Amino acid sequence: MTVSVVQGPVGSDPGGSLSFWRRALRAGIAFIVLPALALGIAFNCVKIVAQSDQWDLPGGRLLDAVLSSCQFEHSSSTGVDVEHMICPTRLGAGEFPQVLKNAVIASEDERFFSHGAIDFRSTARAAWHFSLGDRQGGSTVTQQLARSIMLKKEDSLERKLVEAVLAIRIFARLSRTEILTRYMNVVPHARNMYGFDDPARYYFGVGVQELNLPEAALLVGMLPEPNNRDPLKTPVAAIEGAATVLQRMVAEGMVTVEQAARAESELKRRIKSGKLRRG
Repeated sequence: MTVSVVQGPVGSDPGGSLSFWRRALRAGIAFIVLPALALGIAFNCVKIVAQSDQWDLPGGRLLDAVLSSCQFEHSSSTGVDVEHMICPTRLGAGEFPQVLKNAVIASEDERFFSHGAIDFRSTARAAWHFSLGDRQGGSTVTQQLARSIMLKKEDSLERKLVEAVLAIRIFARLSRTEILTRYMNVVPHARNMYGFDDPARYYFGVGVQELNLPEAALLVGMLPEPNNRDPLKTPVAAIEGAATVLQRMVAEGMVTVEQAARAESELKRRIKSGKLRRG
């Protein structure tokens, strides 16, 4: 009696292939689905807590009034905390040129139009780099607006938490365009100036509406330490900051490599010649 044994092609292992895909599915669930689900739950919890009444922060109509009027400035002198209000120039969204908006988004929050008040991806990345001793920013434009109008200039976990709470409240009341506009009006800049209109007039002799690519890159590149990147005092640091902004704009497809190179070259020429202002 002859028994025939039928064998598949050499190397064929249906069971092994199925096992591989099962392992891949489990890995995907473990490393992608579950973290994303946990992140979503955490975000919803943060939103619920942020809207509660346990925070000594403005909300509702009071927050609307704060956002539409002035900002609080906190300082400490000889151990005494001082709080006063600053009312910078108020410009509408249409008065800021697109090149400046692009520079701000590329430099400060490239995913601004796709995430909410808090970008958990950037926050997690910043926390990871911080644990490695490499400090990086992870705040969204909304968080920076919250910090600019209400919070003390201190680097603490408590301030970060309150900043996140206030950012969530702001995001619930304003559109992204309104948030970006208010940020560009109140962000602290060099020489005790706020926003971008006063620095544009001071450094270039033009209103913010007339800013071109190199000028916008310079003003945005001075953040978040504008006094340490003042082109009239520290030109090298100012040029480096502007170059970083231009590189990020290239990465986001906002300008071409050639446009960025010409802008950086123009800035170097104007700064080194002592003719930063037009005319």
